[in-house]
Amino acid sequence: MIRIPRLRSSQVLAVVAAAAAVGAISTGIAVATPATAGYKACANAAHRLALQNSSGHCPHHFSKVTLGARGPAGPSGVVSMTQYAPGGATAITGISWGFLGAPPTETFSNSHTAAQVIGTVDEASADGNKNFDEIGVCYEPVGGSTVINVSLVAPEFQAPIGNFFAQTVSGAIGNLAPGNYLVGLCAREQNDVANGAASVTILMAQTSSGVTHSVSPAATHGGPNQ
Repeated sequence: MIRIPRLRSSQVLAVVAAAAAVGAISTGIAVATPATAGYKACANAAHRLALQNSSGHCPHHFSKVTLGARGPAGPSGVVSMTQYAPGGATAITGISWGFLGAPPTETFSNSHTAAQVIGTVDEASADGNKNFDEIGVCYEPVGGSTVINVSLVAPEFQAPIGNFFAQTVSGAIGNLAPGNYLVGLCAREQNDVANGAASVTILMAQTSSGVTHSVSPAATHGGPNQ
């Protein structure tokens, strides 16, 4: 007759945890669960599992291991990607920033949510004279009244009317209060500028520490059109 020893509750839990771990590996399915300290068991170099004895020790050539331990959830990484094309947008002629076209609404869940924006717009001189303006990456809280710039470039060239040149700018937006924001390509001082084809890509991500800006956007403005 084979005698089956009675297992202590901690030993039973260890067996259950081991079975769950093996099941997860065999199916290839990862299930998000809260952080847990796991359960104690024993394992050897041949990947065999054993139970600790009543004193909490492992058999010879086995080492103590913890099964089912999980740490806290980390950042989820990229969460979405949006593209829009504000081609032929009305020029922004004032000294305040304004969006080119109609930017999409993006949701910032917390201060660690970030947006990486890359935008390109074809520009031409509207009258053949020297062109100067500023294009950038901006955001504005939905329902707000101020477009806020985070990065910019200042195209400056002279070419015959109808000759378009691609201008590209990129920037990161983050460290914002939770909420919905308009995010996209912006401009100002386009007094001698015709906007042509344009394309903008917005990559939303959940970071571990938000966005670090090593250099602040230029606060001055002005150029040949001033």
